[in-house]
Amino acid sequence: MIALAINTFSVLMVKEVPDEVPETGAGSEQAAGAEPGQGQTAAEKVSFGQSLKLLLKNPYYILILGLYLVNYIYSGITQGSSIYFMTYYMGDPALLGTFSLVSLVPVMLILMVTPTLVKKFGTMRKMNLYARIVTILMGVLFLIGALNKNLPLMLVAAFFRNMAGGSLTGTLNAMVAETSDYTYRTEKVRIDGVMFSCSSIGVKLGGGIGSAVVGWLLAWGGFDGTVEVQSASAVNTIFFMYAVIPVIFGLIMAILVYLLKVEDANREWDREHAAAAEGGNE
Repeated sequence: MIALAINTFSVLMVKEVPDEVPETGAGSEQAAGAEPGQGQTAAEKVSFGQSLKLLLKNPYYILILGLYLVNYIYSGITQGSSIYFMTYYMGDPALLGTFSLVSLVPVMLILMVTPTLVKKFGTMRKMNLYARIVTILMGVLFLIGALNKNLPLMLVAAFFRNMAGGSLTGTLNAMVAETSDYTYRTEKVRIDGVMFSCSSIGVKLGGGIGSAVVGWLLAWGGFDGTVEVQSASAVNTIFFMYAVIPVIFGLIMAILVYLLKVEDANREWDREHAAAAEGGNE
């Protein structure tokens, strides 16, 4: 019932604003920066093969696809290994509920202020880049706490790590939209539907790989589910998945976010073409 109320509110309050449809005729198409014969109807004529070429031609699509994959592989590994970490490393499976709470609540809190933070920093990329730095620092702090089994330190570090990481969750789809707009600006073709395929690929493929990696690493570490006390190699593998991998993946995501300068590219394109249009009108 709560989900129904929230989704209904979203449907009724969110308004889609369509792009302006250019006037027909060669002159209007050229004024809009499109090649003759192209325009608002060009997207309807794009085949799947052409769409794929346009996707691969957009460097920011490759980056955001990688960001989706890394993000969900990381989520799959940490979520899949959490019960093993609490049971065999911390020695208390009941801690899973506590750590799940400090994973969910801070994300809910940061999502409420993410739009304000984006306005403050100027771009989603800049905000997420600072957030990535925080997640790395908190990941290192969590690692230190885990090495010493310092539960309060681990909980504090996990809370702020998840809070900083939650901003990426709230802006990923908006960054895909920016990436799609870049293709439209440079190619004059709308492929929004295909462009958003990166989210499905990330969730399904990334999550699947992440879950599979947990099984592969457990087998590699010699985990045996039939015994109460695991071998040192199995425990070390579990520790690596839950405490070390977040730092490694945090660094990878920080690099991808740093390279994802699509918002700047769109603004630069707008400035250049606005200046060109003003020069042509003089």
